[in-house]
Amino acid sequence: MRLLVPLVVAMLSQEGSSKPQVVEPEKTFRGHEGDVHDVTFSPRGDVLATAGFDKTVRIWSVEKGTELATFGGHTGKVLSVAFSQDGTRLVSCGADKTVKLWKVPAASPETPSGAEERKPIEAERTITGHTELVHAAIFSNDGKVVASAGTDKTIRIWNPDDGTQILSIAAHASSVYSLVYSPDGSLLVSGGLDTQVKVWEGATGKAVKTLEGHTEGVNNLAFEADGQTLFSCSFDRTVRKWNVADGTQIASYDHPGWVFGLVLNPSDKELISLDYGGNLLHWSLDGGEIIHHRKIASISYELAQSPDKRWLASAHQGDVFLIERAP
Repeated sequence: MRLLVPLVVAMLSQEGSSKPQVVEPEKTFRGHEGDVHDVTFSPRGDVLATAGFDKTVRIWSVEKGTELATFGGHTGKVLSVAFSQDGTRLVSCGADKTVKLWKVPAASPETPSGAEERKPIEAERTITGHTELVHAAIFSNDGKVVASAGTDKTIRIWNPDDGTQILSIAAHASSVYSLVYSPDGSLLVSGGLDTQVKVWEGATGKAVKTLEGHTEGVNNLAFEADGQTLFSCSFDRTVRKWNVADGTQIASYDHPGWVFGLVLNPSDKELISLDYGGNLLHWSLDGGEIIHHRKIASISYELAQSPDKRWLASAHQGDVFLIERAP
């Protein structure tokens, strides 16, 4: 993820050539005091986790739209949050230069409505080592390591059980914004402000390939199930499709604004992307044309899809919206 202080909102709110359908959220999750910078579904899809500029991570009931727990301890804006594959742990990171690990409560009562508020959950472990703010942190597919990346231009690999650093990779020429593991875990891919997408061996951190084509920073990444096809989105207002094996660009999808959110539905031959201005575009993976153009709130930071593909969740200024995936 990227820490963003926009200067010209109007530039990012341009409409495409067709008039978009304005979407009202099915549910709105409110509780963060300030922008929500990241949102993700649990593996079961019943819980949302969010990362906020108010220095907290929060989890929510998808069914009820209510807050289940608050995780406190960051001393700066929280920029990213991710579940482990088994849904029992969370990892977060942010402007305080730390990576934090949390145990997800097995059963979380809803926040009391009266004056007595539940105390924030404390981190299981705080990992230090990055020298500047940390934009992204994710678990490996098997949960055995955590990868993080940030403004110090490095990717770092950690043992989540004791917090020790396993690897440090001098990865990019400037801030590293995004990370993703390939489906089989053999590759780790990063995207940075230097416009490059870089592919690394997941186990050793050895450089494999650099994918070049974006003209501005790369915000988000997503693999197809085959592990050989990758999508990336950028401040250059494009989503790009890559062949990882040979490093070639297969396709480019133009967007009205800076693209932050990226969701793939290969079985439906669909790509969904969200830009800062709130343009939510559904693309045909076959022809590359826009199938649907929907509009949600401007100042949109992230997009996530529920495992059953019914819901999309989007992060905004203070709120998280839940909308039906299908228009």
